[in-house]
Amino acid sequence: ENYSNEDKRAELLCDYTAAALACNRTRVVTLQMTWVQCFMSMVPLNGLKTDLHEAAHAAGGPKDVADGIKWHMKHFARLLRKLKDTPEADGTSLLDNTALVYLFEGGHGFDPDSGSKVSSHSSENMI
Repeated sequence: ENYSNEDKRAELLCDYTAAALACNRTRVVTLQMTWVQCFMSMVPLNGLKTDLHEAAHAAGGPKDVADGIKWHMKHFARLLRKLKDTPEADGTSLLDNTALVYLFEGGHGFDPDSGSKVSSHSSENMI
């Protein structure tokens, strides 16, 4: 149930990233809001009394994985909006001149490496 204001931290991270791109301080950014074995509380996201990492394992299931991804996508969408709303000198938006890739660590389903029929390290159901 511990929560360290991750929403505010992710908002600021996206804001600073957009500002760095807009000011031409950088042209390449890697944005990682949480670590692969993140212990962020799921309680604020969906009421599940566990952390994000365990939600993908025995403590949760596909819906809980989706709730964790939804949290990340909410903040990624904030970044996209900021880029879209930032005009470039030629009249286009910063988003028009930016390439973005969003990656997931894993899904929920069959894992060919382990042979497990239900695994959070699957490439299936990546939502």
